[in-house]
Amino acid sequence: MAIPDFQSMMRPVLDAHADGGPHAAAEVRDQVAAALGVTEDDRKVMLPSGGQPLFSNRVAWAVTHLAQAALLERREKRPEENGPGDHEAQVFGDVDPLVRQGGIVEKRQVPDPQGSDAQQPGHGRP
Repeated sequence: MAIPDFQSMMRPVLDAHADGGPHAAAEVRDQVAAALGVTEDDRKVMLPSGGQPLFSNRVAWAVTHLAQAALLERREKRPEENGPGDHEAQVFGDVDPLVRQGGIVEKRQVPDPQGSDAQQPGHGRP
């Protein structure tokens, strides 16, 4: 089986985070592999550079794009928990606008573009 592209991995990555809790990268890779039927041999195929398994790279890109779309939150583990390149990702329950500060994604208030006193169409004055 060919290893799916990172876009095909996005839904299984979100499914792996359906409980809303943090998940280690290895745990997410295992769940995505099971969901897509990727074998252990497929998971061992390396990038042409030889620096990383292709499957791990594509899962990481899926997580990156989902985090950029504000559907996942990525945060560093506490220093005492850190291993090399170890990250956690967590799904947001909603898709409110977000702002990145210090490597952590936080919710923020977005001002109403019409102002706070603006009337909604069909409401209030004729």
